[in-house]
Amino acid sequence: MEEKMNHKRRKKKSNIVKTKRIDRKEMPRNNFYNEAFAKTRPQYLATQLISLITHVLSVILALLIQQFIDVGIDQGSNALWGLVPYAVIYLIVNLLANLIEGKVLNCYVKNTMSQLKMTILSRIFKMPMKRYKLNPTGTYISALSNDMNTIDLDYIRGGILTVSKIVMIFTGFALMIYINWILTLIVLFLSLVPVLISSKYNQKLQEQQKTVSKENGVFTSFVKDVLSGYSVINSFNIEEEILNQASTKIDKQEGSKEKYELNFNSLMALTTTSTIAIVLVVFILGAWFTIKGLMTTGSIFAFIQLLNNVTAPINEVITGISKRHAAKGILDKYTQIFDEEEEFQIKEDKGEINSGIKLRNVSFKYEENGENILQNITLDLDSGKQYAVVGLSGSGKSTFLDLISGSYEWYEGDIYLDDIQLREISDESLAELFSHVEQDTFVFDDTIEENIKLYKEWPQDQFEQVLEDACLKEVIKEKGSITARVGEGGGQLSGGEKQRVSIARALLKDSPVLIMDEATSALDKKTSLEVENNISKRKNTLRISITHKLDPEILKNFDAIIMMNNGEITEFGRFDELVNSKGDFYSLYRINELQEDKK
Repeated sequence: MEEKMNHKRRKKKSNIVKTKRIDRKEMPRNNFYNEAFAKTRPQYLATQLISLITHVLSVILALLIQQFIDVGIDQGSNALWGLVPYAVIYLIVNLLANLIEGKVLNCYVKNTMSQLKMTILSRIFKMPMKRYKLNPTGTYISALSNDMNTIDLDYIRGGILTVSKIVMIFTGFALMIYINWILTLIVLFLSLVPVLISSKYNQKLQEQQKTVSKENGVFTSFVKDVLSGYSVINSFNIEEEILNQASTKIDKQEGSKEKYELNFNSLMALTTTSTIAIVLVVFILGAWFTIKGLMTTGSIFAFIQLLNNVTAPINEVITGISKRHAAKGILDKYTQIFDEEEEFQIKEDKGEINSGIKLRNVSFKYEENGENILQNITLDLDSGKQYAVVGLSGSGKSTFLDLISGSYEWYEGDIYLDDIQLREISDESLAELFSHVEQDTFVFDDTIEENIKLYKEWPQDQFEQVLEDACLKEVIKEKGSITARVGEGGGQLSGGEKQRVSIARALLKDSPVLIMDEATSALDKKTSLEVENNISKRKNTLRISITHKLDPEILKNFDAIIMMNNGEITEFGRFDELVNSKGDFYSLYRINELQEDKK
């Protein structure tokens, strides 16, 4: 079985041709703004147009009022009632315009927000691991959750309404100048009808808001899962599969919001039209009273209506511009994250490792003025061999593994994969060449099977073999089926069971290099030994494994032990050699023995 799996891997790798290419990180890309908003720009123009129409209609109302009153005064009641059909037509047009505006606006917002979220997710998954780590995970979570509400209300919707209100203000001023008089009038609004309409919609809106909240929670949990498992997604190249899942969840989330907003807009359209109807009734009656000598001319009422359409929007425009400017600052932050470092660098594809990994005088520090975490490391790691990395906490073990797998480029010295500098190898190739099993295991809220296969198809015999090697068959039997769900955060699995799932997925990927960081720390001694023995039989895999379990039965399986202390490799050799030399490793081993004896 082992030979068959190795043959498949060699066959797979041989199809990859070494070519010079531009690394994914350095490829020219569309500006973030263009990618996020260009597709919905025609919708923006249509939405802005219908919004302008509805706001201009509110100004035109003043002219309709003036006509009613002036005609009533000059031409009598017959002519006045002859204008009533025009009022009815206006109400219908205004209602339709507001309903259409709501439909178009919410459709535009849904599509724009969906495109924005997918653009952010896509940009995140296209980031090499080294760039992803430059920002805390919370930055990405905030970009897809808290920030979205601000962008929705203040940038997208606010942008549409601000432009419309500016046009409304200038139109109102123009008509007021045309009328050329100023008077004061108190207009009473009858509010009973809007209140009754509102009570009819309240229950439905409450239920839909609950659905919106639920879908927001589902999407937030999904985002938390996928970002926590970024290294798994990047290493196994399943960005497209995850983005497909993301697209479905985003559609549900934005669809629930769209339904809520459509009903809310219908409510607003009906209440606004009802309010306008009340105003018209008041002015029609006022015109009638004017005919009887009890009211002033229609121009007075028209001016007051125009005044209402100017004073309130001025404050709204000032507030809206401030909010939109603040929201644009959030989008500028995304641009800094995703569009920076647009320089070109030629990198090379590499499909296999023949001789191994070589480090020559390698030193590393996280910050320019910081202390070295690793110092003057020179080491050969031969392909097909297995190495254990040991040392006290803080000795640089995890940084050492991160460095040789390409997580950082700002190191001193040279690291070679075969005869190629690590810095010159494309990020896609590094993701294929290395498999990772970490101490803090990540699992998706899905089945055991999908957490191992990661949404890809694999030969069944290869899949069965990794279940055996990771000691998972007993776990599957206990859970009832390989299709048993693991729960959010793997809540249905123990720590050891999650580690075995992680080991199985890494073995299934069958990369030339297997990186393990305390990968069996949660397993009992018997299971840990069995898993280690199974992995040690994979002769064509270069394995580098950090371990705190200094069990002789496990350590004797490794071709060499790398002893680290204060960022340096102080000893290198087989288990028996290091014990007999009675150096740093022997001291660490004896301390571990004494601690085990006390348990």
